[in-house]
Amino acid sequence: MSIIMLSLLATLSLAYALPQTSSPFSNNSNPPPFSDQKAPVSETVSTYLNLIQHIPSMTSTAGGPNVAFSASVVSDPTIVFNLDSSPLPQNEESVAVNPATNTVLGGYNDFRGLLALLNISPAGFTGFSISNDGGATVRTDGDLPKVTLPLTNSPTLSGGDPAVDSSNTGTFYLANLYYNFSTSKFAGCPKKAPCESSLLVFPSVSSSALSSCMGTGCWGSPKIVVDTTFTETPAGGVFNDKDWIAVDRTSQASGLYLTYTAFNLLNSRSTIDIVRCTYDLSSCSGSTVISGPDISTQGSFVAVRPDGSIAVVYVSYDTIPLRIRGVQCSPGTGVTLTCSAPTTIATIPFAIISLVNNDFRVPLLPQLAVDYSSAHPGRVVVVWEECKTAGVAGSTFIILTCPQSFVRAAYTDAATMAGPWTSVNVTSSGFFPTVAIDPSKGTVNIAYYSTINDLWNHRLDLFVSQYPSGAFPGTPAITRVTSTSDEPDSDPLLRGGFFGDYIQAIANSGIVYLAYTANYAQKGTPPSYGQDNYLTTMPD
Repeated sequence: MSIIMLSLLATLSLAYALPQTSSPFSNNSNPPPFSDQKAPVSETVSTYLNLIQHIPSMTSTAGGPNVAFSASVVSDPTIVFNLDSSPLPQNEESVAVNPATNTVLGGYNDFRGLLALLNISPAGFTGFSISNDGGATVRTDGDLPKVTLPLTNSPTLSGGDPAVDSSNTGTFYLANLYYNFSTSKFAGCPKKAPCESSLLVFPSVSSSALSSCMGTGCWGSPKIVVDTTFTETPAGGVFNDKDWIAVDRTSQASGLYLTYTAFNLLNSRSTIDIVRCTYDLSSCSGSTVISGPDISTQGSFVAVRPDGSIAVVYVSYDTIPLRIRGVQCSPGTGVTLTCSAPTTIATIPFAIISLVNNDFRVPLLPQLAVDYSSAHPGRVVVVWEECKTAGVAGSTFIILTCPQSFVRAAYTDAATMAGPWTSVNVTSSGFFPTVAIDPSKGTVNIAYYSTINDLWNHRLDLFVSQYPSGAFPGTPAITRVTSTSDEPDSDPLLRGGFFGDYIQAIANSGIVYLAYTANYAQKGTPPSYGQDNYLTTMPD
């Protein structure tokens, strides 16, 4: 980024508010108009609301990665999976691969969207990168374009929370948020007038065209899958948040599925909803509420099982302790589907809000993977993090500042998400877990961050616990992926306040693809160690 551009940003004051913490029954961590919600709104949305009200200055940071502790390391995080030369951050990664063409797609939050708010250059808050050599290099990148939302006739920037997946034909799909607010002089709808909240899915161009397309030319016309209006003053309507996508690659060929959280701003409730679409996005179902009696929910994740049924997990904030819930859906004719009542997979004795020695939020966002191999066909594995103790200044069940987080998992071989489920400890230290099962081998890969290599439990490393085919649960081979511990506070814009809400691992054909956030590269003038989205591959 040029000195002129930095100067433009520096003329505006910094007022980035670190998230505060409280019981979910009085969730002051949520900004207006979400203050009365029990479930936490996406940190992407919270950060966006802070930034559009107070476009920040950027302070150069000299502190970067520290000297590595002695450890077995598989790979250095040398692949910055974007082409951004500015110090503006990227985080919250999703990744998909087409092994037939060696094409890898990454989606991520991209704060190059600030340049669009300042009318410096076209950009958005949802970024993407495409590699045609298995992730060794980035061939092209960009941000999803501005889209005119129809209910308010409002040209709107992409809003982050990316989720990507691919089909058997080589088409990639990128789902993300689009929304406008009245709280910004740069963008949004007039105060007291309806604003708009949408979930859009972009299909990629053909598999062959992905080898040469550039930037936004790699995407076809988007499908507005969910579209609602809301008001901020007074609060009302529905805001849509935290989407995830899964594409059916089984012989059932039932299309694609999108789950998300619908925040009702009038009655302060939130539900998990699902939409089913055809592969060409020409037809989509209406939204179906699948969270049953749960009225304060967040953090859904969806996957397709080998028999073509749909597995969904999410978090219920209705009561304490919090519960991870599971739902199973079955596709019908057209774009119809029927879903079971939710069942409890696990209760969380000590849920985490944040860590003692870090400022960013650690949300409870379970992820799941399904075994397509012959090892445990149809097995579902769910992962999440918990706190070991009640923490510092913590209350029972909800840990404001956790001194030591660890990763747990639950699995079932049952034909439905009703289980029974078996829970096991995965690590003694870790957070932001993600799980991937290689369909060709059955290896279970659980990746996560940990501060275990830092005496002060602050700087981060990425680890992977690998269970060979049929060996989960058991004793994994643990690999430290990063060779130097990352300093999460070094980003000149976000500092330590936001590190994304999730990372993702996928596995295919003997390779694990790890998409995550780190601060290893210096960019800009003066150079700063900012957040970037990284991609590392390792043997499965």
